[in-house]
Amino acid sequence: MRHINRVIWSVTLVVPGFFMLGCEEDVCSDPEVTCADGAPVVDETPPPAQTGTLTGNTCSMGNAQPAAGVSVVLMAAGSGERVAAGSSDANGTVTITDIPAGTYEVSISERQGMQDVAHGAVPMLTIEPGVVTQLSDPACQAAPAPTGTVRGQICDQSQGVWVTNAAITLMLSDGAMMNGATDNSGRFALSAVPAGSHQLHIQSASYQRIYPVTVVGNQETVVDSPATCERPTGSVEGLVCATTGGVASGATAYIDLPGVRVSDETGADGRFLLSGVPAGVHQVHILVGAEEQVQTVDVLPGQTAQVGPGSCEPPAPGSVEGHFCNPQGGALVGATVRVDVSSGTLTETTDADGRFSLTGVEPGARVVRVEHVDFTADYPVTVTSGGTVTVDPTTQCAPVEEPKGDITGRICAPNGTTWLANARVWVDLTAGGTSETQTDPEGRFTLTAIPVGLYTVHVAAGSFTTEIPDVRVREDLVTEVGDAPETCVPVVDPKVAVVSGRYDDIGSVLVRLGLDEIDTYNGENGNFASTLLGDYSLMQQYDVIFFNCGIDESFLMNPGMRATAVANLQQYVQSGKSVYASDWAYDLVEAAWPTYVDFLDYDGEMNSAELGDADVVTADVVDAALGTALGHTQVEIKFNLAEWAVISQVSGDTTVYIRGSAWVCTAPDPYYGCVEFAQVDNVPFTVGFHPGAGAGKVIYTSFHQEQQTTQDMDDILDMLVFEL
Repeated sequence: MRHINRVIWSVTLVVPGFFMLGCEEDVCSDPEVTCADGAPVVDETPPPAQTGTLTGNTCSMGNAQPAAGVSVVLMAAGSGERVAAGSSDANGTVTITDIPAGTYEVSISERQGMQDVAHGAVPMLTIEPGVVTQLSDPACQAAPAPTGTVRGQICDQSQGVWVTNAAITLMLSDGAMMNGATDNSGRFALSAVPAGSHQLHIQSASYQRIYPVTVVGNQETVVDSPATCERPTGSVEGLVCATTGGVASGATAYIDLPGVRVSDETGADGRFLLSGVPAGVHQVHILVGAEEQVQTVDVLPGQTAQVGPGSCEPPAPGSVEGHFCNPQGGALVGATVRVDVSSGTLTETTDADGRFSLTGVEPGARVVRVEHVDFTADYPVTVTSGGTVTVDPTTQCAPVEEPKGDITGRICAPNGTTWLANARVWVDLTAGGTSETQTDPEGRFTLTAIPVGLYTVHVAAGSFTTEIPDVRVREDLVTEVGDAPETCVPVVDPKVAVVSGRYDDIGSVLVRLGLDEIDTYNGENGNFASTLLGDYSLMQQYDVIFFNCGIDESFLMNPGMRATAVANLQQYVQSGKSVYASDWAYDLVEAAWPTYVDFLDYDGEMNSAELGDADVVTADVVDAALGTALGHTQVEIKFNLAEWAVISQVSGDTTVYIRGSAWVCTAPDPYYGCVEFAQVDNVPFTVGFHPGAGAGKVIYTSFHQEQQTTQDMDDILDMLVFEL
């Protein structure tokens, strides 16, 4: 879909005025004023300038080069009355001065033969008093760059066949795509390809590969295209060592290929050789007695790949460790553990957890004997060279009853009044592990059955954390944290960055929640792209970065700045930090994480998803945790401005918090706006995702913080902050 540009033309009328002082009798009687025969005194100070200047360069329509004698005419908007005119000098520069302030239609033309040729449409210009306005001539635009051709014939060497009927996708450096397919001979061709460095993706049901492609104007670039397509082969050899040390003879090594198994048995030297193996990555299976090893090997044409060690070490001592329980309950403490070896007997005593560890045990079959007043038993084990054998017959000992108590409290935002729902609260137990819970919609929590002792209570809600030290749990009692009952414990606010925008104010939400570690960057002039997103070390100073609707995203049209910003954003979130974006800031989310959220547009065209119409909708809260925190699952969402960004679908790794029906433009027109709307069901309004293991969170919402917000929207935005 094409983007709908919002254009508002204004007309500025400037009426020059003057200021006159009349000389009255009381004025003339003033010793500071001189009057002649009572005549009025006129202030002759000239009025401020009410005219402006227009300047710029003009070009020839024939070659887009600077041209002299190009005519520029300004006509009053609406009436067409000619107000000012000028023509370019020998350098192609035109300057028109003393133009009355106002809004004008502009006409640019040049003389070619006997005709005046217009230079195309020029936007209306507003001349302001005392301001120099720049003129943009459509004829000065550069001629289109030459293009080239990409062709090739693709061979799947792993199978020795040409890759037929495969999808061809050329990812251009500017984000656009060109598509094609291989024919029945594996051939393809793409013409009119822009010059530059691109990526060629080839994919079929059984083949996938990416080629870097450099295209030169008016030239042909050939990809792959071998003379013949054959399945090359190589060999695999290796050495197999015994688990107790030394080489392993009689071991079996094999590779399973489609319909056939290539295998060999190791000789007295422990070596094997597998020949006639097709080039590619394979799994080598090695059977040593009942033990199987699997190793990955990359076989190259005409070469022998090596697997396994270069040599086998002599048998090395192993270890035996274990854990025993007392039949009466709890750990078996103070038991004697013995293992006989050739040099004598190794002895150890179980600790307070019933655990033991014996080192320096010779490889081979051994017996672990456990002796205690309440318990005696033998456990056969096989010790391998350098390995560790674990003896843990019960895994988990029956608990010994111990006195316990509860911990309760209430958690809030830094402002001390907003209850924090769904926050994680936990303590680390002295016996290992944790006991944890979540706060309810009013911020309350209770940790039950905590063994008596002194603890630190940990709280985390996204990037917001706090610790409550020295919390003592007493038997059968409830310990309350905080200065007094019902007094909340606020989480510590992290340091955040807010990139301001024209149509949103998430900063007001953060202030409402009591955050004071906030640095603000002006997002309306685009400088944040270099000062913040271009400086990864500066980004790392913040735990969360908020992007308001209405930021200047023009830097995304610059390939270099776009690549740097996208790479820094991806690395920033992957390091565990988080990002929030609203409405028109969706272009950043789409550029950095296109596989998690799909917007209703062409991915390569900015702003084209802004197709939602102004409306007040009743939406469904489909995220269970958010619905519980809100106390209801239907909310009122107010889209007070049209052209909000519409999400079409999300990946399986993306959480949808809120969705509902919305009126969406289905027939946008660049001149007349939207000419047709349709109601679309189940539109995601708020989503979030973690782009990778250990990564932070990205939250995007189509609505934002404005004066026309509803109470539901305020509550939702408050809660989403603590998801980051």
